[in-house]
Amino acid sequence: MKQLNEVFLEVTNGLIRRATGKLSLDLRSGLVPNPDNSSGEAFGSAGQVVGFDLTCLSAAINGHALHPRFLVHDSPREADLNELIYRNLFRYVLSLEGRFPDCEPAFQYIITTTSPPPEIVQPEHICETLDDETPSGRLLGFEF
Repeated sequence: MKQLNEVFLEVTNGLIRRATGKLSLDLRSGLVPNPDNSSGEAFGSAGQVVGFDLTCLSAAINGHALHPRFLVHDSPREADLNELIYRNLFRYVLSLEGRFPDCEPAFQYIITTTSPPPEIVQPEHICETLDDETPSGRLLGFEF
């Protein structure tokens, strides 16, 4: 639990850096504002899910948990994820990749979103750009 808590704190600090509030992990409620300092950055339900998922992924990368090291988040920006947390999500995941500069990718993380990624995301990280204008712009080339 101590190692998992350390990873959890790393993830939440990565996602809400520059925020003034604090969060606590409650096994019944998930992430909740710290009662002594609840005026900080909003970390809504989408942020809770993203934060918990990244904690599991990070713990596995660090050798503290069993996780397939494959994660998909479908449209986290549109699911009420705060703009600061959205940008920090990409920063945090890129920092995870940076821990393994000489290795095959240690994980695969797919984010689908209609909002463009922050400028720090390099073209080699963007695998697919889709649109609904033509069949060739759709996933698998056709409408389901």
